[in-house]
Amino acid sequence: MQLCIKHSSAVSSIFMNKKAKSILFCIIAIVILVISQVLSQVIGSVFYEAGIPLLEPIIGAILYPLFTYFGLKIAAQKMMKSSLSSLRIDRPKLKWYWVLAAVLLPIFVVSVFWIFGGTISVLQTSVSNKILVAVSGIAYYSIAAGIVEEMVFRGAIMGMLEKEFNLKAAIFVTSVLFGCVHLIGNSLPFGSAVQLIVAGTFVGIMFSLVEYESGNFWNNAIIHALWNMSTSGLFHIGTDAYEYSLFTLIVSSKSNFITGGDFGVEASFISILGYVIISVIAVILIRSHTKGHMSQ
Repeated sequence: MQLCIKHSSAVSSIFMNKKAKSILFCIIAIVILVISQVLSQVIGSVFYEAGIPLLEPIIGAILYPLFTYFGLKIAAQKMMKSSLSSLRIDRPKLKWYWVLAAVLLPIFVVSVFWIFGGTISVLQTSVSNKILVAVSGIAYYSIAAGIVEEMVFRGAIMGMLEKEFNLKAAIFVTSVLFGCVHLIGNSLPFGSAVQLIVAGTFVGIMFSLVEYESGNFWNNAIIHALWNMSTSGLFHIGTDAYEYSLFTLIVSSKSNFITGGDFGVEASFISILGYVIISVIAVILIRSHTKGHMSQ
């Protein structure tokens, strides 16, 4: 009896240690994201200082995902003895309906604001600066940021939590964490902070369900990238003209519920509605796949 108890205790200890290591890995994944972002910007700024400003966002957009990928690869192998492919970080395997969703989500949100009285403002600056703003918005803040954030949150963190805990916990924890992380660097009043966490959780659930259905992080990365491009990159939606986007759709409403409050349109009710619609579609597809496997 004592031997059985000792054996059970040893197994339990190993199990708990593995769970603790998975949580530590998730923290390290976020640290890798931050370090990769800083390094890519520092190296990119060298080209800006050298008088080649257009190369700054391009080099940064290449290095940001690369640094993140190899950082996660080393952490997964050394800490967890796992491959990135086991966390759904693999070669692109795109599904046409998620590519379509990536296009339709921003169109839906922009159209709603446009119908209810939004007006377009064009950035007033030199042609060279417009090109720089456009390249930065598309390459770094949309494509690279979308790839990196999905690789870290839905790939590394969600994948590891799913392996060591369960799918529901992985989706919920990752999504709440994703919302909370966006509070960093944003000094928001309490109401706007709560609104951001709620919206961040909903969009996190959307990205998580898309990844789980598709089995690959690239589908949600494309949705994320195009969403960034239409809300803060090439195009911006807000209550005032935005100096880091070529175009701004200025929202006429003053309601935080509609505009998203101090954080912006990504936390608005209209955006959340878009997240929910795509999430429901993902759940329907997941259930249809499950029924298909059961019938076989």
